[in-house]
Amino acid sequence: INHLEMWLLSMSDQNIKISLERSVAINGIAKVHISPFSEIKSTQHGEVFLVASGPSASDFNFKEFCTDKPVIAMNGSISLCESNNIKPFFYICYDEFFVGDRLELFLKGVNSAENLAFSYPVIEEILKRRPDVLVNKKVFLFERVNRDIHDNRIIPNWLHPLVARARKEAACEFSLLGRKKNGIGFSLDLSKGYYGGRTILFGGLQLAYHVGFNKVFAIGMDMNSSAGRFYEKGEGSTPSNLDIHWHRNILPSFKLMAKSVIKKGVFEVFNLSEKSRVPHSLIPKISQTELRKMLHV
Repeated sequence: INHLEMWLLSMSDQNIKISLERSVAINGIAKVHISPFSEIKSTQHGEVFLVASGPSASDFNFKEFCTDKPVIAMNGSISLCESNNIKPFFYICYDEFFVGDRLELFLKGVNSAENLAFSYPVIEEILKRRPDVLVNKKVFLFERVNRDIHDNRIIPNWLHPLVARARKEAACEFSLLGRKKNGIGFSLDLSKGYYGGRTILFGGLQLAYHVGFNKVFAIGMDMNSSAGRFYEKGEGSTPSNLDIHWHRNILPSFKLMAKSVIKKGVFEVFNLSEKSRVPHSLIPKISQTELRKMLHV
């Protein structure tokens, strides 16, 4: 029995159980089949568009560039896919509070995407609200590296980076002197978990790498707390934690990726947000005119 089974079996008040096939059932009726990330490892190639929620995403020409290219949407960015009649290759979410706060928006992703990648708390939350919505959907489980689904450490934090690098599961920092560095990494195999980087965009980048895409074009990667998200306005807006985590987690994660993962012709990332907080020296910023030339549109 694995960690996921142990957690589900402990939830006796809802009578939720998991089978050996990793399918979640309520009252004995299967509601979610969880597919292994290993089955899609290195199955894709070429370009992919990664859609984040920065305001600049509203200015991007989806109809010109994305109608015949794979798209990875996350959280509220699914609304731009819907308005441009784009069916995402993947829709990802690992924030259960987003499900509660933006249920209808979340359901648009569930109903339109070819594949779904969720954390277990997200799966739990949506099953409480819409028990049948994930039936017959292709769902992959986002699990953090070196954590079970209770968020308990599997091995000591100082040891995990050494193990992960030896097994070539991740590019990651290592320090015997502090915990901060040992939480910075980039997963090379999502079967072994993902590094949060305190932004879902970083999870999307790891997903793009895992499935084998060579060039990632990030839309809406503004990383600006004051600008907010394009789909939120006024009092209903959810506070952003970008400023809080920028220097401790987010920027170091992008620095690591630029240094240890990005390689010309193998895995490249381009930033389509002119005003992005992510430095051009780490992720090159390109205009839509430059993108057009790169894609020979």
